[in-house]
Amino acid sequence: MDEKIIYINSNEEITSVIDRLVKTKAEEVFFVVPKAAVISQSLINLKLLKREADNLRKRIIFVSSDAALQRLAKKIGFSVSESLPGQLEQEEPKSQSEEVLQEQVTPEEFKRFLKEEKKSSSFRMTDIVRTGTASPGRIAAKKIKDISSKSADLLLKQREEESKILAEQPTAQEEKIPVKENFEIKSYQKQDFVERPPALPFEREKQVRGETNAVSSFPVKIFGIFIFCSIVIAGLVFYLVLPKAEILISAKKEQIPFDFMILADKNLSQIDTAANKIPAQLMKLEDKDTQEFPATGQRQLNEKAKGTITIYNAYSSSPQALVETTRFLSQEGKIFRLTKSVTIPGAKIEEGKIVASSIDVEVEADQPGKEYNIGPSNFSIPGFQGSPKYAAFYGKSKSSMSGGSTENIKILTQDDFNKAKDKVWDGLRQKIQTELAVQISADLKILDGAVAIAMSEAKSSVEIGGKAETFTLVVTGTAKALVFSEADVSKLLANNLSAQLGGNKEITSQTPLNYKDIKIDIEKGQMNFRLAGLQEAVWKINEDEIKKVVAGKQQSEVRDILSQRPEIKEAQFSLWPFWARSIPKQIDKIKITVD
Repeated sequence: MDEKIIYINSNEEITSVIDRLVKTKAEEVFFVVPKAAVISQSLINLKLLKREADNLRKRIIFVSSDAALQRLAKKIGFSVSESLPGQLEQEEPKSQSEEVLQEQVTPEEFKRFLKEEKKSSSFRMTDIVRTGTASPGRIAAKKIKDISSKSADLLLKQREEESKILAEQPTAQEEKIPVKENFEIKSYQKQDFVERPPALPFEREKQVRGETNAVSSFPVKIFGIFIFCSIVIAGLVFYLVLPKAEILISAKKEQIPFDFMILADKNLSQIDTAANKIPAQLMKLEDKDTQEFPATGQRQLNEKAKGTITIYNAYSSSPQALVETTRFLSQEGKIFRLTKSVTIPGAKIEEGKIVASSIDVEVEADQPGKEYNIGPSNFSIPGFQGSPKYAAFYGKSKSSMSGGSTENIKILTQDDFNKAKDKVWDGLRQKIQTELAVQISADLKILDGAVAIAMSEAKSSVEIGGKAETFTLVVTGTAKALVFSEADVSKLLANNLSAQLGGNKEITSQTPLNYKDIKIDIEKGQMNFRLAGLQEAVWKINEDEIKKVVAGKQQSEVRDILSQRPEIKEAQFSLWPFWARSIPKQIDKIKITVD
């Protein structure tokens, strides 16, 4: 028989399972459990098994297709599997007693043995109370069997005596407690009976001879008294030291509705719980982006060459007025005209000689074209030709004339400007949104519509219609965001729920906040919204008070006490060791776990 595999019967109690775990020597044990087995129907059962396995330093793997058992086992900390490993798969073995009997006796003797066993079996009751109603289960008492090697009559006499002893043992009576909706109490007690296979006659003789040799130096009566006293003392020590109780409680939960309006205002510095007002923050951000783009427009130039000439008056001391568009003829034969009217100051007479006066004026070519882009030259006034003034009034240029052209050129169009502006703004807007999100801390809340991002300026390096192969565009954008702290909203919610919570309930985890009917005015820095929903609240469990109330109480009293407490939805309790009938009086030996 492989000690690593233990098959569990569907009606087998936890005490039997623990006993089988203690007996096996394997450090890793596979428990093969059928569906709806008794041990899989209680969290307390699995917790007790887990505690024993940890004390024995053994690892348990549950092998079962029962989904409920798998879920409970994983919750406690067991490993689970739906099948045995390939190297361990085998048919379910027979019980230990059956194996030994079949190995040591003939088939006919084995059948007679089983038939007699069924007649002499006795049962004991164990309490399992669920949902407020007592439901007693039965566990078969395991008999200690011994087949005498000397006489069948001695075996029969021994069976009769054992039957009398077992018949005198009391059975548990069914108990009923008031039914309470959604209330569950479970109690378990360990009853341990050691099962051994019957020994054959020759083995019994060896055992008797061995025991006789072992105690031959002590009188039989003294040895028996010593053993009896040791058992009594050990039981008394266990009774005084080991008793303890574990209570698992599920607190009652409720759904509390809430619905109220909140005003968030940037002008507030603290929460106003009476008026449901909280402070708001108006955040501002500005950024810009610069990019260069090609100009795509084209047009033909009709530009006239321009420049500056100096006009001299060597005619007389009287000033000479020249009107706009007065012609000047260069020595290259190109006509230039005054761009505005000017007056040439009169000449000076020094020592009887005329000293010419001068004035600088702007001129432009008479016709467009690059042929008027001439270098420094001398100019005459064709209008004075045929008079003494023609030679006395003249002009000179110190620099070249330039700008004359009739070629096709690139220019900046309105379409170029608009496309460039849209492209720069798309990238800048995303950048501003990212920067704004970084500046807003995680504890601040932004509602939909509480952020405004706009382009404030777009400036080009070239005017629209101007000559340019490329142009540079600078776009500036601003962002505004109205935010508030959700912690402030939670405080208002707690204040509104406080009257309904009273002093016996508390909020374990806040429900997600749902904002409705939102109205936002970013320029004023105000927003209104409604908060509505359901908040889960749980009843408070005073563990110290419950320990004091149940300490020293009998099981039936504990059931009544726990079932009548309004803060408890359901509860389970277990006692240790198995003979304990009441909760320990010592508070430190009572453990309460709130689920």
